[in-house]
Amino acid sequence: MKTIQSWSPPPEKPVLPRSGELHLWLIDLDIQTVNLERYLSPDEHDRAQRMLRAEGSRRFVAARACMRKILADYLATDAGLINFRYGSAGKPEIVHPGSDLRFNLSHSGHLALLALTHQSEIGVDMEPLKQQPNLLAISRKIFGAEVQKTLAAMDEPRQKVRFFQLWTELEARAKCKGSGVFSQTDDTIPAVNFAPETGWIAAVASSRGIPQILEWLTYRLIPSD
Repeated sequence: MKTIQSWSPPPEKPVLPRSGELHLWLIDLDIQTVNLERYLSPDEHDRAQRMLRAEGSRRFVAARACMRKILADYLATDAGLINFRYGSAGKPEIVHPGSDLRFNLSHSGHLALLALTHQSEIGVDMEPLKQQPNLLAISRKIFGAEVQKTLAAMDEPRQKVRFFQLWTELEARAKCKGSGVFSQTDDTIPAVNFAPETGWIAAVASSRGIPQILEWLTYRLIPSD
C-alpha cells in the first residue's frame, strides 16, 4: 500500500480531468467556517444544524463548502449555483451546470478526501487507522468466511491494517455504485488502497479502472477565511 508523500498546492484554475485521469484533493477541515457557510445550499445548512456535536457540524460545513468551491473552480461557476441530485443511498451527482465531471467525497475526523474523474463513476473512502475493539466480531458481520479466516490468522497490528483496507475498499465500491455498504457490492469494480498520510487508510474505486498511483493528480487544500 503506497503512502502519498507529496500533495501539491492547488492550481489557481484546475483543468477538468481527462478520460482515464484521477484527481484527488485532501482537505484540512479544522478551520474557521464562518465564511464558508455562504457556499452551502439550504438543505446542507439544515443538515449541519441538526448535528448534535458542534465539532461535527463545523467539519461538515467545511467539507461541503470546500467540495463546492473545488467543483466550482473546475466548472468555472459559483459554488452556490451548483445543484445536486441524490441517489437512493445519498450519493450526489451534479445536475447544474451540466458536466461529465464525476466526484465523490469522504470525510472523517479532521480530513476530507475528494475524488474526481471524467464520466467514470467514482467512490472514495478514508478512515483513521485506530484501535477497533471486537474487530473479528465486526468482520463476521461484514466479510465472508475466507476473509474472516485470513484476519483471524494475523497478529493484531497487521489484522487492524488489513481490516481497514478491506473496509475502505467495500465502502468505496458501494459509493461508486451508489448503493449502501451492506447491499450487494460489486466486487468486480476496481479498487485501490493507499495512505493519504501516516495513520490513515483510504480506497478509491472507479467503474472504468484506476490509473497507476504515480499518475494521479494530488492536491492538498488548506483553506483560509
